[in-house]
Amino acid sequence: MSENNQKKLSVDDVRQVGHLSRLALTESEVERLTNDLNVLLGHFEQLREIDTTEVPPTFQVLDSADALRADEVLPSLAVEQVLSNAPDADGPFFVVPRIVETDSAG
Repeated sequence: MSENNQKKLSVDDVRQVGHLSRLALTESEVERLTNDLNVLLGHFEQLREIDTTEVPPTFQVLDSADALRADEVLPSLAVEQVLSNAPDADGPFFVVPRIVETDSAG
């Protein structure tokens, strides 16, 4: 699709996206973003024109294997050692401040 046939984003489109995104955009930011996004869309349109029918799909561009190690069971720290630095503990558990309020009527 040529640049003349390409659908362009309007200033109103950018304002609407800004509103939906809860962004307080100034008029100069709206103008700049409208231009920048239309340039970006133009690049995507150029990429769309490339013939990729002979290119096999790929999920990784480099010939490298996953750099993950095998899972290995290792000894854990003793509960007493883990809790030794805790500000407060109750048996084998950490005591932390309540962060979820409960409804006293419910």
